[in-house]
Amino acid sequence: MIRHVTLDGPSRVETPRTTREAVAEFEGILMNEVFRAMRQTVPNSSVGGSFSQQVFTEMLDGEFARSGSVTLSTGLTEVLLKQLGVHELPPQAQNALRDGAWRTPIDDSLPPLNDAQHFGAERPGLRPDSCGDGHCGVDWAQPVGKPVRAVRDGVVRHRNDDVSGASGRWLELDHTGTNFRSRYLHLSELASDLRPGDRVRAGQVIGYVGATGTAAHGAHLHFELLFQGVREEATWVDPEPLMREWDKVAGGSTKNTTVFKKVGDTTGRGNGAQGIP
Repeated sequence: MIRHVTLDGPSRVETPRTTREAVAEFEGILMNEVFRAMRQTVPNSSVGGSFSQQVFTEMLDGEFARSGSVTLSTGLTEVLLKQLGVHELPPQAQNALRDGAWRTPIDDSLPPLNDAQHFGAERPGLRPDSCGDGHCGVDWAQPVGKPVRAVRDGVVRHRNDDVSGASGRWLELDHTGTNFRSRYLHLSELASDLRPGDRVRAGQVIGYVGATGTAAHGAHLHFELLFQGVREEATWVDPEPLMREWDKVAGGSTKNTTVFKKVGDTTGRGNGAQGIP
């Protein structure tokens, strides 16, 4: 069963682009049948008129159902995709990921990753379906103290300074207007002046690479990207192909060089269960 979120670009697990279209078409057919049934319950409806009126009405219902399944989605498409085990981002979300406003979380190019560092890599315990029942992010090995930057303009959603949990020190940003959130785990320090509700700029230093929490393979940044549409559960997205694209888009010219003063490089560890490292 395919579980990874898919994009219309390179990805470790591919799903045909037509999957969403096929499911949306099914939604349209279902809506058309609903319209037909509703008209049959209405006395003296136009369906009871001439044959040409019936044909015209059915064509109109069909066209409305098809267009409505795309522009006025009932949410059935998303439900069906999840039931099929396909976690596919809607087109507008895919476009938002490539609008030129993103950048890498570290001033460097993402190197080749080993099997354990990839999104979806095997991990113990229960994991969300959209993570492929495994690793919910990408592990980027870097030395302790390397600045970590916001990947896009946003607002601080959560700050955790407790190193006793599996995620160690971490920060979550809400990228306003996109329905995307980003998480940065295992940090040695967080920018001291950031609090929930504070606005940040793309490229702004938000913390420093560390090995807090469960970081069995040494210092690294565990980076997560989540999408959450209206009335939907959060879906984890494989950020690796995107990070490689963002690095190319940034080209070194948009990387903010402002660095907050570091407080220290605490690397305390813990066995808590917060976060999904």
